[in-house]
Amino acid sequence: MSADGLIQYDLKATVNGNIELFDLWRSATKVRLAWTTGQDGDYIYYGDAYITSLEESAGLNEVATFSVSFEGDGDITKALVDTANLTFVNNND
Repeated sequence: MSADGLIQYDLKATVNGNIELFDLWRSATKVRLAWTTGQDGDYIYYGDAYITSLEESAGLNEVATFSVSFEGDGDITKALVDTANLTFVNNND
């Protein structure tokens, strides 16, 4: 899996950003990835992975961006979204 994003350097202490990604990559920490629409009844997919690459770039007077790649570690789980309970229902039957 890979992702791209914009870097915001003036983050408040309660927001995670590219610095936390760098720390996770450098320490080879396993992370949990999830992707979904967030709508009730839709599926959420999630699994564990390691960051295999992290790049930052910015041209002169341009917005800074990052690219990150992950390699999966184990199975991907599929579940139903249940926003009323702020949880999801495991659907591995």
